Amino acid sequence: MRIQHFPEQGWHILADEQIAPHIHPSWYQVDHWQQLGLLEAQAQGRGQAYLLKGSRNLPPMVWRHYRRGGLVAKFTPDYYGWTGLKRTRPFREFILTQHLYQAGLPVARPLAAAVKRHPSGLVYQGEFLLERYLETCTLADYLLQGQGEPAILSKVRQVVTEVLAFGLHHVDLNARNILLRVDTQEVFIIDLDACYLRTPAQNWQAQVWQRLARSIDKLSLNPQQHHQVVTLLLDTSLS
Repeated sequence: MRIQHFPEQGWHILADEQIAPHIHPSWYQVDHWQQLGLLEAQAQGRGQAYLLKGSRNLPPMVWRHYRRGGLVAKFTPDYYGWTGLKRTRPFREFILTQHLYQAGLPVARPLAAAVKRHPSGLVYQGEFLLERYLETCTLADYLLQGQGEPAILSKVRQVVTEVLAFGLHHVDLNARNILLRVDTQEVFIIDLDACYLRTPAQNWQAQVWQRLARSIDKLSLNPQQHHQVVTLLLDTSLS
């Protein structure tokens, strides 16, 4: 990875070696991708994210703009307090995700983390680019379509167990932060903002499973499907 600085524009970009020679602050302008014909769609969800097509030098990507949640978002929707470059949310997420990816864990490959520091020096905005895995859907969408193959659900449980055993405390593991590629039975854990590594322990691991369970409850699946999901995905993990 390589850090590039664009002081006149206030940008600092930490990038994967493959795309570092090409990256520029203009990448964080919607018009840039529209002019290249590579802007495919804006992703649904609470945050602001765009789906980008691949090109000769670049893989398909997801571009995510960091946005706050909760009450604070009404006052400062996308600014964060500056406490140093390496402590910014994009840089921390990039370093963690790259560590997990290089360790062989099923996370999306990080491509670039960018920070634009406000002229005051007190706050910043953040951006994140990661490789986009085609022909995938979230676990939530999969279940809402009435699907629930035992092999897929068992694979999800295996992957979640694996990342927890590695020490990844995912602070918001829910059914929309788990990606599935059904035809190959691949599972990916995404959205590692504010997540961190810690010594594996049953108490915090159980909390992660319980958060995932609550997110599945909120999908309001029919009773038969819900029972199947709980049995194959959650029961042994919460016992």
